[in-house]
Amino acid sequence: MRVGLRRLRAAISVFKRLLCGPETEAIETELKWLTEQLGPARDFDVLIEQRVRPMHRSSPITAELGALERDLEVKREAGLEKAKAAVNSERYRKLGLRTALWIANGEWSSSPEPFSVARRQRPALEFAAEHLAKRTKKILKKLEDIEALDASVATNSAFRSRSCGMPANSSPGCSTAKSRPHNVTTSPRP
Repeated sequence: MRVGLRRLRAAISVFKRLLCGPETEAIETELKWLTEQLGPARDFDVLIEQRVRPMHRSSPITAELGALERDLEVKREAGLEKAKAAVNSERYRKLGLRTALWIANGEWSSSPEPFSVARRQRPALEFAAEHLAKRTKKILKKLEDIEALDASVATNSAFRSRSCGMPANSSPGCSTAKSRPHNVTTSPRP
């Protein structure tokens, strides 16, 4: 159900210019509510299964891990109860019906407004090309930011190494009194 919700919300986001309107906003609000009701149970489930239980095999602090796991199990159970209550609620039933009717015959699909008509009649290939170009541009921008961050980290690492009297390409940590802790970053002074 969470995957389906995530996909529906993503589709609404992609087609937001076509689907805009108060009816869509109300559906989005309700879908967000349902996502929030279902999330904690799965989040705690993943935390327990993928993080805490594997630590039992490799950690000497098993008593503490056992206490943590029991605490997280209680929170997961509370999350499951919250999810069950949401799925058994009148609000959920109304959301399902409203969403189905909105998809099949919502205001977005029949609005006589010229912009809405033009958006509905736009070829899918043209829309997809424009949308993918925008997403690609955003990704490339984020990639530039990551590359700049990598360069900054490399520069700071070389600075720390030189301040310890080590070559720039050696390990960023050093054991002399002048060294900086690994978690402290230096930034150029203005």
